[in-house]
Order: sequence, then structure tokens, then C-alpha cells
Amino acid sequence: FFYVDDIVVLVHPSKLNIHKEFQEKLFKKYELRSMGQLNWFLGIRVVRDISQQSTWL
Repeated sequence: FFYVDDIVVLVHPSKLNIHKEFQEKLFKKYELRSMGQLNWFLGIRVVRDISQQSTWL
């Protein structure tokens, strides 16, 4: 067995409806919380340029 306690989901704006359904299913099945804007993940800095739809680690 293994446990996942961190997950990041990046979504293209055209797929927001699919993301919302996915998120609702996850929240119903598991005890989760949304932590807002992503700046760090597993000790790695995350840089986003929303206007260019780009993400860098």
C-alpha cells in the first residue's frame, strides 16, 4: 500500500467543466482540501505565466 498526500492538477481553461466534475468526485470520496495558488510542490518552486499558459518547475 502507499499513501498520496499531495496532488496537483493543471487544467486548460477549455476543460474547466471536466475538472470541476473530477474535483467533485475526489472530494466526495476522499478527505481533501484545496490550498489555492500553487507556488511550491514537494520542495520545488512552481512558476506560472497564465497569459502564456505556461508552468515551470
